[in-house]
Amino acid sequence: MRPKPVLILSLLLMPLGGCLVVGGSETTIRGAYIAREDLVSIQPGTTTQDEVLRALGPPTSRTLHEDGSESWTYRWTEEKESGGALFLIFAGGSRRSITDSITIVFRDGVVESIERR
Repeated sequence: MRPKPVLILSLLLMPLGGCLVVGGSETTIRGAYIAREDLVSIQPGTTTQDEVLRALGPPTSRTLHEDGSESWTYRWTEEKESGGALFLIFAGGSRRSITDSITIVFRDGVVESIERR
């Protein structure tokens, strides 16, 4: 009795079932990340530098301008990496990097404006 082609094909393909070896994603944030909801309490014309420092922490950089105003910039990079591997057949992944920043301008110790770039 000869083996049937369907049986042979099934036996050959059986090891491939459930062969996803690795899969997932990871997000890493470097720098002074500020979420949009963190800015809700920061109001131009009323919030002071001390209040911003308490709410957001120290900025990445500070700049004093000739007109007497001061800018605090919070800068961060978000890296998203994902990948997967199908045993002996395919492996791949991707990496995406986004840099963002928020600049808060103060005049006389009070927030004048907030810019997200």
